[in-house]
Amino acid sequence: MGQNLKILVADESQEIIDILEFIFHKEGYEVKGCTSGKELVKIAKAFLPDLIIAEVKLIEMDGLRACKMIREVPELESCVFIFLTSLDDQQSELSAFEAGANDYVIKPIKPRLLVCRVNAFLKRNKNISAIISEEDNNKITINDLTIDIDNFVVLKKNKTIILSKKEFELLCCLSKNPNRTFRRKELIEQIWGPEVSEISKTLEVHISRIREKIGGDYIDTVKKIGYKFHLE
Repeated sequence: MGQNLKILVADESQEIIDILEFIFHKEGYEVKGCTSGKELVKIAKAFLPDLIIAEVKLIEMDGLRACKMIREVPELESCVFIFLTSLDDQQSELSAFEAGANDYVIKPIKPRLLVCRVNAFLKRNKNISAIISEEDNNKITINDLTIDIDNFVVLKKNKTIILSKKEFELLCCLSKNPNRTFRRKELIEQIWGPEVSEISKTLEVHISRIREKIGGDYIDTVKKIGYKFHLE
């Protein structure tokens, strides 16, 4: 599975880094490691990993802040981010997903389970890339749904679905990043800008309308966080 794929690991313990490097080198991945949040962001921008495994507790900059900064880098938009941490509480887990994490795993390390998680995420990303690049980057075809970004057209079973401008923009934002959890605030700022309050129900109303038009299986609600475009 690991051929030509890159993993970046970050932990305050060099021993943990060495263990993770050993595990994933055996699986055929190219692996780099670091101990600080600042290093994590710097190396990620240069190394462009396919997946990051990081502890929340890092020196210089914590993993949450590093994750948020990495999510702002266009070249790392599809990078999978997994927190592997000793923080076993609900608030830390919620904060991780709000920062942009794809998964949250509690230590101690369970090598076989961790490898399975990583392989599953990267296989899914590979399938997503194949779907999106099947024709071109501006036309997304997923099952019976086609989103033509350039021409502002949505087709379901080859029938045109009429969406408002904001509904279309919201669907594009989610579908271009399948299985990534978007925070409510992030979606509101991207689609409506700062003039719309985070406590407004505008986002929920638009999500509901999109679900009615394209079917309810595509957009998942992530409780207390936001939404994601679901793709197996």
